[in-house]
Amino acid sequence: MQNVRPIIARVIAGETNAFRILVDQYQGVVWTFCRNLVRHAVDADDLTQDVFLTAYRKLTQYNPDRAAFSTWLLTIARNQ
Repeated sequence: MQNVRPIIARVIAGETNAFRILVDQYQGVVWTFCRNLVRHAVDADDLTQDVFLTAYRKLTQYNPDRAAFSTWLLTIARNQ
């Protein structure tokens, strides 16, 4: 997986399309985690989408010195 710091910086700087790179990179792991939390694949799809929407809105709160980006995403999933 590529370094997320420059991608996050691009998104925060206003290049919102760069967020798609993060979605493409982490969607599989987030969906699998969500699928293990809920019974149906459709619910996992919805939860995965919610996770990425929340991550996008809170991206400035992510601290790469505290946790890997995947850990941060999965924490959002667990909390939702």
